[in-house]
Amino acid sequence: EMAREQAVARERIRSLKAEQDRLEAEIELLTESIRAEETRWQEARTALNAIHEERNHHQRQLLEAQAALQALEAERLETERALNEARARLMELTTAIHDRESRIAHAQEQRQALKEQLAHSQEAMTEAEARIIDLQAQWDAISARLQDIGRRISDLQEKHRLAEAREREMVVRRARLERQRNEFMAQARELQARYDLLDRLRAEGEGLFAGVKQVVRASHQGQLQGVLGPIATLIQVPDHLEQAIEVALGGRLQDVVVASWDDAQAAIDYLKRTRGGRATFLPLDNLRPQRRQNAPREKGVLGWAADLIAYQREIEPAVELLLGQILVVEDLNVARRISRGRGYRPRIVTLEGDYVHPGGSVSGGSRHQRQKGGVLAREREYRQLPDQIAKAQGRVKRLEEEIESLSQAIAAIEEERTHLVQAASELGAQEKALTSELAQVQSALDQARQLHAWHEAQAQERKLELENFGRRLAQLREEIAALSQERTASDNRIAALEEKLAAMGSAGLMQAVAQAQARLDAIEERVRAQAAIAMELEQRLAKVREDRTRRQARMEAIDQEWRALEERLTALAEAMDQTNHRYEALRGQIEPAQAELDAVENGWIEHDARGEALRARLHQEERQLNQAQLAQQRAEDHLKYLRKQIENDFGLVAFENEAGVASQEPLPFDRIVTTLPRLTEIPPETQAEIRRLKALLRRLGPVNPEAQAEYQATKERFEFLTQQSQDLEEAAGQLDQVIRELDQLMDQEFRRTFKAVAKAFTHYFTRLFGGGTAKLTLTDPKDITNTGVEIIARPPGKRPANLTMLSGGERALTASALIFAIISVSPTPFAVLDEIDAALDEANIGRVRDALTELSEKAQFIIITHSRATLEIADTIYGVSMGQDGISQVLSLKLDGDRLAKAA
Repeated sequence: EMAREQAVARERIRSLKAEQDRLEAEIELLTESIRAEETRWQEARTALNAIHEERNHHQRQLLEAQAALQALEAERLETERALNEARARLMELTTAIHDRESRIAHAQEQRQALKEQLAHSQEAMTEAEARIIDLQAQWDAISARLQDIGRRISDLQEKHRLAEAREREMVVRRARLERQRNEFMAQARELQARYDLLDRLRAEGEGLFAGVKQVVRASHQGQLQGVLGPIATLIQVPDHLEQAIEVALGGRLQDVVVASWDDAQAAIDYLKRTRGGRATFLPLDNLRPQRRQNAPREKGVLGWAADLIAYQREIEPAVELLLGQILVVEDLNVARRISRGRGYRPRIVTLEGDYVHPGGSVSGGSRHQRQKGGVLAREREYRQLPDQIAKAQGRVKRLEEEIESLSQAIAAIEEERTHLVQAASELGAQEKALTSELAQVQSALDQARQLHAWHEAQAQERKLELENFGRRLAQLREEIAALSQERTASDNRIAALEEKLAAMGSAGLMQAVAQAQARLDAIEERVRAQAAIAMELEQRLAKVREDRTRRQARMEAIDQEWRALEERLTALAEAMDQTNHRYEALRGQIEPAQAELDAVENGWIEHDARGEALRARLHQEERQLNQAQLAQQRAEDHLKYLRKQIENDFGLVAFENEAGVASQEPLPFDRIVTTLPRLTEIPPETQAEIRRLKALLRRLGPVNPEAQAEYQATKERFEFLTQQSQDLEEAAGQLDQVIRELDQLMDQEFRRTFKAVAKAFTHYFTRLFGGGTAKLTLTDPKDITNTGVEIIARPPGKRPANLTMLSGGERALTASALIFAIISVSPTPFAVLDEIDAALDEANIGRVRDALTELSEKAQFIIITHSRATLEIADTIYGVSMGQDGISQVLSLKLDGDRLAKAA
């Protein structure tokens, strides 16, 4: 492998040498080409400058001719305008004179008619005044009566409003009290149900061992005497000690306390006779508890377990026997400290249920979930429930009394409101009749006043018109004399302007301008051609320089690779020598190792064969076990199905179980539990009776014994949901008000921001275009929520148009102006601009660049661009290029003063 690598390296060095010679020759040729291209480019630039000077000379000649032509044209237009104005004024003067002459004749006729109308109006005014006095007296009398009735109605409405407010407050309070009453009633029912369940379970011995359960049942039924009960039901344990006492007692938690040895022996005989199981008894007359030692006085020691609980005095021997020698401590650290002490070592239990035996062993860990809420907790709950039930029932009774009191008060208020409404209705009818009468009087009074005012105005108007007619006739005669003099002057001015206009001519100047423009167009064509030649030469020169630079870079890379290959060849030669020595040393160790490996492989094959045989046997035994378990499960499922069918047909049934068959023993409801005889087959008459009873059950249909309770719960739920619905409607109204306020605020803010952006947009548009104007308009100003925004732009020298009618560069500048306007009004942390200058020339790029520089004080800009002018204003530059291997490379530069340094 190393020899092959050495050969490859030598071949690579030879190819690199050949490529280096070729590149040196190419670089020399490119250098000569660069010098020749530079000479041609300089010559083209010199010719272009000469053409520019000639173009400037012709431009000056064209401007001078155009200025002279424009001056002459302006003078001619001014003369024509003055002539048209003079002719129009002469026409106006002639029309005015004729108008005033006809107006004088018409005014004289109207003056006589006005005198007749004035006399008629004065007579009508006298009649209207008498009518107004009579109607005003009637209106005053009716108004006084209406004001008195209005005050009385307002008093009744205020009383009704106050009564309604009191009633509404009481109704709300009553509903709240009813909800509280229902909650307490439900709570009391739940507590009573829980107490009844605990009482039944306590009487039945639920959760106790089979033997203990039989003894408890027999004691309640009077079959056994002197049975006080299991020790768990006779002691009262604080909440925080329940776990510790349960662990301390362990299985003895269900030891049965009896009065005497005879009572214990009678119970044992009963269990033997009934085969009810086994139980441990504590005869009080035979118990001899050990003498208790003094409890250690250390921190964390709570005391002896017997001293920490409450119990009746008569069972003290049993408590001392079970808990007198057990010490309760806070945790295992305290228990460890006490158990390591010298002398007497008691049994220790912690609050968390960890148990330390006198010999030093420790029991502890987490308890199973189902062990929570044990016998002690159930007994504590059984003792506390009566007080809780009494409190809940008392609270229900107090709430019902308050509800009844509120109902009576509400009924009284409703009666009061009825009387108030009736009184208000009677006064309203009177008010309505008087209002109608007053409206008729008011209408007649208004008509009389209007008629009087109209006749008075007519008479005054006639007097003024008569006075004005005299003054107007004199004024019209004076205006006719003045207009006649002005018409004579206008005739003279029109004649002078017509002579001046005939003497003007501009044909010679227009011909000179056309010749200068033709010469300038020819020069412009030469400028474009020469500029294209210079640009092409410059591009060729840049390309040749780029080729030379690329080849020089390749030369440097070849030198580096050449040196690396030589170093690699030297290292490979040394490594090959070392490898040969190691190879010779290892050849002597291979043969013994190979022999040992063959022996191990032969032994492994034998062990593998024995393992395969054992695995096959194991698989067979597992299949047989699975088949047996499956058969057992099927039999148990079938047995459960048969029992379910029997319970459906006969109700609660006590089964005679076979030995080894697990089953759940039914509760000892002797009156309703049926003990069936064991049958090998069902008689035909029994099958017929079963079918008949099933048919009767199907016809009977389902019975719901909880219908009344469900109706009450549904009613309470309906009232609660009704109240919730009202609350939601009020909340919806408040939300609608908030929405309206938000819409109004959004409308105001949008209009304010739109005005600011529109003003800034016009400014930036004019700035970026170097002239022109633009504006932002709303497509639907009345609907701010759904309105659109339209841009109307007028670039310099063009008519106003929308955005779609502009060129690509104009649209880019317009969009840039809008972006700059938005940022200037509401700056953002940063903005990303993607080639906004792609369609712009150098002049427009410069204006965009200046705007970006100004706005960079308010926001940060990330610009994607190919323009060198735009790159010049950047603080940090990231360049992306692709190398010859096709992998993109990123170069980051940061401007540091007047030089560039690599960005961090």
